[in-house]
Amino acid sequence: MLRSGLGEHNPLIGRYLMTHALGEIWGFFPDRISGRQEFDKWVTITDWYFDTQCRVRGVIQQEQLTPLARLLPDVPRGLRFLTEKVYLNALTLLVIAEDELQPANGVEPMSEARLLVHHTLSAADKARRLFLAQRGKEILRRMGAVLRVGTNVGSIFHSCGTCRMGRDATTSVTDPGGRVWGFDNLFVADASLMPTSSGVNPSLTIAALGLFVADQL
Repeated sequence: MLRSGLGEHNPLIGRYLMTHALGEIWGFFPDRISGRQEFDKWVTITDWYFDTQCRVRGVIQQEQLTPLARLLPDVPRGLRFLTEKVYLNALTLLVIAEDELQPANGVEPMSEARLLVHHTLSAADKARRLFLAQRGKEILRRMGAVLRVGTNVGSIFHSCGTCRMGRDATTSVTDPGGRVWGFDNLFVADASLMPTSSGVNPSLTIAALGLFVADQL
């Protein structure tokens, strides 16, 4: 849309990018926690999804790991025993915190093959991530993890926004049905429509938005 010149029609196109404030917590246990040689996903925790003012914080869930059978062939033979030990005795929790609306966060086409991404977290975003990370570490401690290591994740996951829907053409890109303001035949039907990011994986919301826009058509 930006390469087509529509940014001159609506300067909000490409703005308000949201990708969540992400973090990981690794918990290492003295004993094996899985009876299988592959990834098991058991844990999703929504206890702190809302804060005390009913504003979204986010969730804690078990992180996806590469199956051990696919991982080991790429590990030097002398390290495979240690790798398997760590893999089967570790539990990784992923923190997914909502990131705030910021007009400076967005995308900018540099060429046909390059896209410049602008994204910074606000102080409130970082506070939400830290809160959930602390809860995750406490959960792992109570589960019996002898070592708990946390890290922030800077990768781009769960991208949404940049063509936000709304009821006012001066503050949004599309109307509530996904139609771009000022055009009869141009619709958006993906995660770009989302005016907020929530604090969960948005896949089901994206599918629902696509079906909703299809109904308008």
